[in-house]
Amino acid sequence: MTAEAATDRAPATRDDWLASAPWGPALRSEAHDTAAALSRRRARSTTHVVCRTGAVGDALHWSPGSVEAPAALLASLGDRCVPGLAAAPDDPQLSLTASVLTGALALAALGGSGCWEVRPGGAPAPLLPADGDRAEVLAAVLLAADETADDVLGALRGCPRPVLRNAVRRAYVAALAHPQPARSRVALRQAGTAAASLWLLPDLADAYRDADSAEVRQVLSEAHHLVGKKALPAPEQRAVTRIRRSTHQGRLHRVDGLMAQWAALAVAARPMEGAAIAVNGRPVEGDAGRTGAYAGVDTGLLGAALGPTGQLIIRDEAVSDGAATVDLWQALRRRGVTGEVVGGDRWSSMWLVELPDGTAGALDHEGRCIQVDDAACGVLPSAHRPTDDEPAAARLAKAGGGRRVDWVTPQAGDCEGAGLRLRFRPHDVFDAERRGAHMIRVCGLLYRRQRPDVDAESYFSDQDIALALDRLGMGLVDGGVLIAGSVTDTDDGRRRYTDMDVFQRMSDGRLRHCHRWGLGVGPAVGLLSGVAAAGAETDGGWV
Repeated sequence: MTAEAATDRAPATRDDWLASAPWGPALRSEAHDTAAALSRRRARSTTHVVCRTGAVGDALHWSPGSVEAPAALLASLGDRCVPGLAAAPDDPQLSLTASVLTGALALAALGGSGCWEVRPGGAPAPLLPADGDRAEVLAAVLLAADETADDVLGALRGCPRPVLRNAVRRAYVAALAHPQPARSRVALRQAGTAAASLWLLPDLADAYRDADSAEVRQVLSEAHHLVGKKALPAPEQRAVTRIRRSTHQGRLHRVDGLMAQWAALAVAARPMEGAAIAVNGRPVEGDAGRTGAYAGVDTGLLGAALGPTGQLIIRDEAVSDGAATVDLWQALRRRGVTGEVVGGDRWSSMWLVELPDGTAGALDHEGRCIQVDDAACGVLPSAHRPTDDEPAAARLAKAGGGRRVDWVTPQAGDCEGAGLRLRFRPHDVFDAERRGAHMIRVCGLLYRRQRPDVDAESYFSDQDIALALDRLGMGLVDGGVLIAGSVTDTDDGRRRYTDMDVFQRMSDGRLRHCHRWGLGVGPAVGLLSGVAAAGAETDGGWV
């Protein structure tokens, strides 16, 4: 029966069965939490829901502020109903009934409308809801089911696979935003492991934009990072290790601050050619007799490369989802820097593909299948990396096309205004690019293992690292700065190393190695072509 046919039903009794049933308060509380999780809006006030008992009817109906349940459905719950718990493990139908009723209450509180067919005995039919956004309704039911979600999903196996998969994704995203901290923590622990489908990325990004709580937005952003990081291949198909965590938010805060300082000093030096640069009121003496050098970089030379507007172009390479690039943008904005920050990564774009038979997965930017959603639709949006001879992967790659998704942190949408733009693009550091950048940073990719107590293996040979640095240097303007290095942890996680090398492009096109923290990028520096002979300043690194 559809909502439009509701006028043909007998009038409902105006009693509040939530108030009279022994399980009523628990069901109301669960419905309230379910509504909050689905909306991702802590501050949103939900509509008070009036509960009525249908005199005669064959469906559970809900509309904004109202739920009408058949008397037989309410009677089937008896006194055994405990929302979210398998009070009767041998009766999965009871779990379905309680979850459908809880979901209906939540959707009515959020202003939704729909109905669910009920069998003559009072149990919900194990079919798609008859009306409303079917995936959203199923998501509400699965979220309300909690520990009994397996039983509920098992009762709904007859539903089309794409609809079930969509509902499972929505329920998982809502669990991340659940007002019960334990539910949210469990869901976050599953991100990138049990919940690994790249189809989650657009859902997580949409939820981030909808959320009004900083805490919820942080959880959604972290899940977005973990799902993408697990699925996308590391350089040369190697497993992702701790070194890849150089792109995690907050790990490069010292480098962020240093780059912002260089940029601010360069802008200040631009109209004052030859004048000394003051830091905290004191002139800074340059290395090798230059005036206006800071941490090895001649900021006067960098300032001379700026145009009349004083705007900078800053490239951040191998950024994964760009969380660290957002940190850099914020550091630059605080110093009043204007211009553009461009984040790039080889794996930043992918295509989500679904075949008519329900097979789904993801292709990389070269059309190769990098993930296949698991065929058996479970209570979590699981997926796996395909084997070379997996038929599903071959069919997905052959189909091609699909929906393009960029693995870019949803926090990037918060970076607007202040004259500093932020954008992301696919880019490989081994691809040469024309000159034009005032600063280029690449952290966590051009890495060579040099410390015995760090668990990250080298990604590339010294020759390959030198080649990439050469090509990155070609993208700098004269006076531009290149920062390359990594942030690594010891095996036991008790110590962190920042190893960086800093170069500046001189007017003759050579790269001057001007500063090193820790061990830098290692022996590759000695293999660079056209590196100025001047020695670099060094220090012990940040620990």
